[in-house]
Amino acid sequence: MFLCYFELPHGNDLAVGCSYGYAAIFSLLVFGIVGLPVPDEWLMTFAGYLVYKRHLHLLPTYAAASLGSMCGITVSYVLGRSVEFTSFIGTAVFFTSRREDGDGAFVV
Repeated sequence: MFLCYFELPHGNDLAVGCSYGYAAIFSLLVFGIVGLPVPDEWLMTFAGYLVYKRHLHLLPTYAAASLGSMCGITVSYVLGRSVEFTSFIGTAVFFTSRREDGDGAFVV
């Protein structure tokens, strides 16, 4: 993961991706909300741990998480509005694009 911090034996510290910390939080949240299987809850828990250990600062972490969530939700919305749901997934679950009233069927 991009946010890891490792302590090596003999007193050497290896910061893997600490310089990518805020960008990693932002991009992983965007991709996780859009559809990439990223565990967002664990990502935020780990980011909070890194804030607690003072490897990341609170306000930039909060800003990256908030903006990443907002951008991910916006991208998901735009994709959902631009991709024809009925032709993309609807045929697999028998949705139709015409309106059928009275029989309790789903209407798209």
